[in-house]
Amino acid sequence: MKRGGGTGQNIYLGEFPDNEMDRHSLLELIQWLEGLINSINPDILITHHRFCTNIDHQYCHEAAVVATRPDRNKHITILCGEVPSSTGYLRPAQWEPNLFIEVSAEDVERKMRAMEAYNGEARPDPHPRSREVLKALAKVRGSESGYLFAESFMIQKTFA
Repeated sequence: MKRGGGTGQNIYLGEFPDNEMDRHSLLELIQWLEGLINSINPDILITHHRFCTNIDHQYCHEAAVVATRPDRNKHITILCGEVPSSTGYLRPAQWEPNLFIEVSAEDVERKMRAMEAYNGEARPDPHPRSREVLKALAKVRGSESGYLFAESFMIQKTFA
């Protein structure tokens, strides 16, 4: 399914049940993702970290790695994004960000509003998806990289 946004960007949604992606084979997800990749030809794919605690996130990561296998005509960079309350819950944490993107205070505010629109996922402080913690995390990632605010990623693979 494809849903278009007002900015000319597109969001592609599969018919996979929330928190039950493991009811489908990994091959089904890979084939769905390969179809998207072949139709839109991206240069970069942002997915979840392989050690997120959410099974759907794990499946998405594995499918992304397989679906973006490089060949002579395809070299897709994969970045893993940080998902508060999922990425760092396995201890010891295996989240070691090595790419930081500077974001503005307005970007952080937009992220907080977007999380609040994600029904059932935003929670009161001190939950990792609360407004206060999201802003604090952006500040910490900024401090780690010399910015006021930043988003962090792990490079899974990239090409020069």
